[in-house]
Amino acid sequence: MRIPPLRERTGDLPSLVNHFVREAAHDLDRKPPVVPERLYRMLSRYDFPGNVRELRARVFEAVARHTTGPPPVGPLL
Repeated sequence: MRIPPLRERTGDLPSLVNHFVREAAHDLDRKPPVVPERLYRMLSRYDFPGNVRELRARVFEAVARHTTGPPPVGPLL
C-alpha cells in the first residue's frame, strides 16, 4: 500500500491542521486558536520533508507559543 507524501495531498492540510491544533490545545489545556485561511495556502506551498509528523510538531509548537491575538503563522513554516 502506497500512501502519497503530504506534499501530494495538500487537500488534506485543513483537516490535519485542525486536528493537530485541537490535539495540541487539549494536551496543553488551552483553548484552540482559530487558524487563518492564509495559513493553509502557505502550507500548501511547503515541501514537508518530514511529512505528517513534521506538520504535527510544527502545529504543536505554534499552539504552545500562542498566547493571544491571531494565531502565529511564522513558526509553522
